[in-house]
Amino acid sequence: MGKWKHAVSAGALFVLTTWALLAASQRPTEAAPEDESRPPSAYAPIPEGFDFPAPRARLQAFANAGDLVGPRRHGWHLWAGLNQTAPNGQPVWQTWFSYAQAFSPKPIPNPSSPTSPLVQQDLRTLNRVHSTGDQGNVASGIPIYNSSCAFTGLRLVNNGDIMVAKMLYDWPAYRHIREKQLWDPATLTQQVDPRRPGGTSIASFPYDAVVLKHMEWPIAQEGFTALPVWDNAPVNDGNAYNGYETWKRAVAVDPTSASAAKTADVTYLYGVQVQGPDGKPQPLGPFQFLKAPVVPLKRFYYRTIDADTWRAMNPNDKCIINQAARWAYNRDFKPGDHLATVACHVITKEIEDWAMQSFWWHDKPNDGPFAADRPATLPAGAWKNYLQVTSYSMTKPREYDTSPRAAYNPYIELAAEHPIATNCQTCHGRAAWKAPGTMVKTPGYQNRGAIGADQFDGVLRLDFLWSVQQGAAANLPTDK
Repeated sequence: MGKWKHAVSAGALFVLTTWALLAASQRPTEAAPEDESRPPSAYAPIPEGFDFPAPRARLQAFANAGDLVGPRRHGWHLWAGLNQTAPNGQPVWQTWFSYAQAFSPKPIPNPSSPTSPLVQQDLRTLNRVHSTGDQGNVASGIPIYNSSCAFTGLRLVNNGDIMVAKMLYDWPAYRHIREKQLWDPATLTQQVDPRRPGGTSIASFPYDAVVLKHMEWPIAQEGFTALPVWDNAPVNDGNAYNGYETWKRAVAVDPTSASAAKTADVTYLYGVQVQGPDGKPQPLGPFQFLKAPVVPLKRFYYRTIDADTWRAMNPNDKCIINQAARWAYNRDFKPGDHLATVACHVITKEIEDWAMQSFWWHDKPNDGPFAADRPATLPAGAWKNYLQVTSYSMTKPREYDTSPRAAYNPYIELAAEHPIATNCQTCHGRAAWKAPGTMVKTPGYQNRGAIGADQFDGVLRLDFLWSVQQGAAANLPTDK
């Protein structure tokens, strides 16, 4: 399910992430941290009736047999369950723990009201950063996203795309990180045996652990906002860049859900550059779509950010969301605008190698193989407007050409320069840590197929979670 692969300055990412977690741990709060031995009152698990947690033997049998129908039905249950309304009025996933909470050296109280900062406090840890003056990997042809706001000498760029990204952890996953001190780089380094063939591994996460990578798109409160739509028709070669600015179709999102218009002209991707023939940056867009189909906002899971919530957000997070809005509709984000869910990875420890499923929005959610096996018995909801891909194995079932299983989310992987044919488990299975406390990018993490044990010689495997690598690295000591 992919780790971001835009050209990133390791030092810049390190500085930003370190600041993020330190700032999060030192930020004043209105309430004292809650007892970490039990979930906070606002926390809501996936409710009963949504096939979670499912019997491990059943799901593992699906993986062993290369069955797709069983995992897809289970994935739809998970997706519907995650988006049920919690007692406090928020979707279930919105009550979960953020990346900053999970990996902060000091406990952070869980946001517990719709007017709190929610989980936005960790957005800055998931964003691509360049030092001042660095234009990024322009030679690759990947767009350069210049931001007009800076912090501590760093230019923040929203991961090379408009999407607002965050990581979320349910209570069992969060408690495992805290109890095993996976936020501490020293804890990880102590477990590395540099002489051991095949490496060592951290303790497995519990059976009912769930981790999300959740992506939202800013929607203006007035007019129509363009949203590109993936129709599985890449413009470039499958191994080349196929980010959403190459997609040929978009919809016009109506924030009022009341427009009588069937189509509208919409424009997006303002202020973006690529390398020109002369080697210098030149404008890429903006792009206009004529007579794009109008879709109401109510067809998405979305949040309206009111004035209280906006005031409560960290200024650095506001910067990132503002920049996303500028790229999307050419102005700053403001209270009353919306954040609509466009994509989400959902991984559960129900099988040892994690059951992986990913979802993305589409205006034709009943068409094609990614719409298959959706149970009619589940409660109605906007979850039915999303497509799904599953990955329970690195190799099974085989593709029509006998190559290993391909599974990806177009909004997440393609915008991050992943090839069209990648596999969630092959990527996540390579997450590792190396003494004396450095991050490891094991070979081929964007590819498909089984991983040779020799690729982990002398390193610590991280139970399929890149966020453990990133979170612990953020807490490495610095010279400053």
